[in-house]
Amino acid sequence: MKKSVLISLSAIIILAAVAAYGWFVWLPREITKERITKKANPPVLFGKNDYQIVQKNGETFIQIKKAGLRAKVPTGWHVEIKGDEVSKEYWVNLLSPDAEMFDVLTKGCGISIMAGENEEGVEEVEKEMTFIRNKINPEEKNNNSINKKYEFELISINNREGIKWLSQERPNFGQAAGINFIIDKKNNKLINISTVFPPGFKEKCTPIWDDFIKNINISKIN
Repeated sequence: MKKSVLISLSAIIILAAVAAYGWFVWLPREITKERITKKANPPVLFGKNDYQIVQKNGETFIQIKKAGLRAKVPTGWHVEIKGDEVSKEYWVNLLSPDAEMFDVLTKGCGISIMAGENEEGVEEVEKEMTFIRNKINPEEKNNNSINKKYEFELISINNREGIKWLSQERPNFGQAAGINFIIDKKNNKLINISTVFPPGFKEKCTPIWDDFIKNINISKIN
């Protein structure tokens, strides 16, 4: 199944590591040779009906009850529920009116939301949160960990801890960012939300991305 999301599988260096574990875990990370030799099973994304578009008080929301997720769509943006009819796996693209995509977002602003089940993905997110904690200097603020190519931090939404990351900016690609959350460890459920700031659009898209994250709600699922 070809998944055309905001970040293509060949677009940025981080995905060399992602390919070893399944593309669902988009977190940029330092991986040893021993870790990438493990063969991973691909994730299983949620079905089309699991992604609901909700209108309330003139605002649009994406709701995924199975994940406990509710996110406000930026004003004026349109929603695309994308997927594969054969595998019945889907995700959501949120796109600004001026957005253009050719495998990757090349113009405008956009956000992709994916939710699904992946045991290896849950294990990796847990490992990466530990990795980030261990790299944090006690004197640093905001739980940031920085290397040459990426900036990571732990993020909390509704008392649920996850990972927020930002890639290095590249002239021909722009900059990528995202957040990863384990929503149900027992059933191996994950949420990945990612974005790209195309060249020339960082100043416009960054505040929208920051505001989008602030308005995310992740509730406890039964």
